[in-house]
Amino acid sequence: MLENLRAITLFVRAVELGSFRAVANSFNISPSVVSHQITQLEEAYSVALLYRSTRKLSLTDDGKRFYEHARQMVSSATDALNSLTENSLSPHGKLTISMPAGLVRGEFTEKIATFVKEYPNISLSLHCSDERVDLIADGIDLALRTGELSNSILKSRRIGAVKRKLVCAPDYLGTMARPSVPAELESWSWIRLKMLPPMREFLGPLGEKFNVHYEPRLEASSVEAMYQLALHGAGLATPPEYLVEDDLNAGRLVHILPEWKIPDMKVFAVWPPNAPQESLSMRFLNYLEATSLAG
Repeated sequence: MLENLRAITLFVRAVELGSFRAVANSFNISPSVVSHQITQLEEAYSVALLYRSTRKLSLTDDGKRFYEHARQMVSSATDALNSLTENSLSPHGKLTISMPAGLVRGEFTEKIATFVKEYPNISLSLHCSDERVDLIADGIDLALRTGELSNSILKSRRIGAVKRKLVCAPDYLGTMARPSVPAELESWSWIRLKMLPPMREFLGPLGEKFNVHYEPRLEASSVEAMYQLALHGAGLATPPEYLVEDDLNAGRLVHILPEWKIPDMKVFAVWPPNAPQESLSMRFLNYLEATSLAG
């Protein structure tokens, strides 16, 4: 049936326009092609649909019955194609995004909210977890991930970075001497985020680099848990800057080695390799980049 769709369309237009020549002009083809396609349709079903004369076309009884169904079919197909155009101009549908829970308080959540306001016909499901999900198995359209990416079939693009600070609570610091160089921190109690290796890179004020390798005393599977443990005096941690600013200003946390910088944590968007360029996930990704999040 699908192979006859073009012939059916030409037949409907022939009835509406009254001649093969008018149909040919509207499709930019020759009248003989129009006539041949409709004749093939008639022969395929052993039926006459049109009476042909040099002056006009008219419907047979079979043609009248067929025309009513064919007209509805062509109209439905046209509406379906128009809906694709409307979707590209005014996107709608459901978008499922995964992001680390540690990014919830940052600017990415604000950008997601703004995106939803800008596209009111898009519904969004946001999964927040510091554990990495399987995009394909879990039906995720796009995920935000931090740190270095492992090799996979997923496509990726860097979209930003998160500043971090080395902090601890005043209770943990106690009477210990403030460190002057990163090497002095190797024996301190560290709180490690499970997805990251037990190593911290430091960049000095003169551009020097130093890596601290440590044995973590505590491990946490979420940024929020790491932050709370540090806040309650369990040891050193490197949470995002936006999580600890108020605590540093209020004296609930202490910034350790402020003259040494911890490299920013990269933020990537990852998505399945078969995502169409005009999909909602690609529109969202382009929106993030257009709002100057790339770092």
